Amino acid sequence: LCHCPFHEGDREASLSINNERRLWQCFSCKVAGDAFDFLRLKEKMDFPAALIFLKGRAGAESPTAVATATGLPGNFKRPELLSRIAEMYHKRFCEAQDAQSYLKQRGITSSELWKAFQVGFCDGSLLKTLPPDGPLIEALQAIGVLTDDKKEHFRGCVVVPLTHPDLGVVGFYGRRIRPGAKTRHLYLPGPQ
Repeated sequence: LCHCPFHEGDREASLSINNERRLWQCFSCKVAGDAFDFLRLKEKMDFPAALIFLKGRAGAESPTAVATATGLPGNFKRPELLSRIAEMYHKRFCEAQDAQSYLKQRGITSSELWKAFQVGFCDGSLLKTLPPDGPLIEALQAIGVLTDDKKEHFRGCVVVPLTHPDLGVVGFYGRRIRPGAKTRHLYLPGPQ
């Protein structure tokens, strides 16, 4: 029990915190919730800001820190590379009837939805647009778009960019369209 910060003059220590359930409640002013609710009310944070704050307190790196960290060959920025790859995959999807048919068979038929979510397709043609070697290839290998042997990680997949409201494209989800594929679901290597 502790004094409630949400109403004046709490001398009774009316705020109860349940560590097992990770919940809190004031028995006097009746406000209650979890850690996100506390930060929303006390610090005026929205959910994404509260999530980043709590991840920082837990020792996890924030998406901003991960996405803006340099260290990629050629000083490329991860979000910029991923955004460009998403555009290329989307262009290929718009031309790939087999990828479109796959989604239609699964009930995802709206071309407006495909465009809004920038649904893409990796047909292995990305390498034809890149130099054979150099910092761009190394950067794409470092983030996992290309494997160590310069193959596309998502080859044969319908690809959906994973976005962050402040950072843009931060990852990809890939779904293989070939029946009987050993691995059906793919993400970029590293933390999800």
